[in-house]
Amino acid sequence: MCVATNTCLHLVGKLGFLLNSSRLKRAGLDYWEHLHPQIFPDLSLYLEQLPPSSFSIYSTKGKKSYLEKKYLPDEILIFGSEDRGFPASFLSKHPEKIYCIPMQNQLVRSLNLSSSVAVVLFEALRQSQKPEI
Repeated sequence: MCVATNTCLHLVGKLGFLLNSSRLKRAGLDYWEHLHPQIFPDLSLYLEQLPPSSFSIYSTKGKKSYLEKKYLPDEILIFGSEDRGFPASFLSKHPEKIYCIPMQNQLVRSLNLSSSVAVVLFEALRQSQKPEI
């Protein structure tokens, strides 16, 4: 998805997988060589280097829909880990930046991480980029 959309992938914190894993590379098909992820060891340190207006956070704890957001070009979309999400202490520092993907059926808490990223990323691109002619 990142290669298809010319999007940078930032991986932050302890990863639940190895970047040199053959399974990971197989999942990336022949696009893996075109992806150049940037790796950051810690979320707090990562955010310290960002201007406050340059990022938004996506969590099931959000009260506002991702569709209410006005996306800026080059905005950084931050998603938590699939199994743990974000620490409450992190979310409490940025309440105005938290958005969710509303679920139509209350039996479902959330989409998987890759689906969530796709939903939000393509909305952000739709809003912030001029259509190709």
